[in-house]
Amino acid sequence: MLSVESYPDGTDKILVGLYKLDPSFGGTYDNKDEIETNDDVLVNFPTRAEIADWTGLSKQDVRYRLDKLVDNGVVIAHRVDDGHGTPSYHYHIAMSGVEFVRSTTAMRRVLGEVPGNVRVEHLRELAAEVEQLREELDAVGGLDERVEKLSDRLDELQDDDADMESVDGEDDDDGNPFPPH
Repeated sequence: MLSVESYPDGTDKILVGLYKLDPSFGGTYDNKDEIETNDDVLVNFPTRAEIADWTGLSKQDVRYRLDKLVDNGVVIAHRVDDGHGTPSYHYHIAMSGVEFVRSTTAMRRVLGEVPGNVRVEHLRELAAEVEQLREELDAVGGLDERVEKLSDRLDELQDDDADMESVDGEDDDDGNPFPPH
């Protein structure tokens, strides 16, 4: 189970970025220089330098974080030797990192932020609570349907109020729209 608190600050940026770029999860990596490995497997994932560019972290900081993530199986590194100089490494996120990113993304969407020292267990609990709330709302017609019904009812009440004013037209002397008989 991934606990990002054991990683240096900024590690979550790397994970979120790798997730968003990974075509396996609907991302798009816009590197036009696709490189084939010796195994004829297409490697089209970012390098450390590219990750440093879009996270704003230094290359050394990115390397340190990626080394830890790779050692723990959260990120997968592919060594690519194109025959020109030093081989490069291309990185993509593993499933344990995907779970973390999806959970933190959901938390950020619900809370507007991700509180510090959050563990995956906390994110799972929050996701379960959100899912339970969603099911409860769906059971009573869903939030959109309920808002629409409430809006319709308010319109009806407003129409009824307008109809009541038009029946009498004027208030009596004490401001009562229904004068005594």
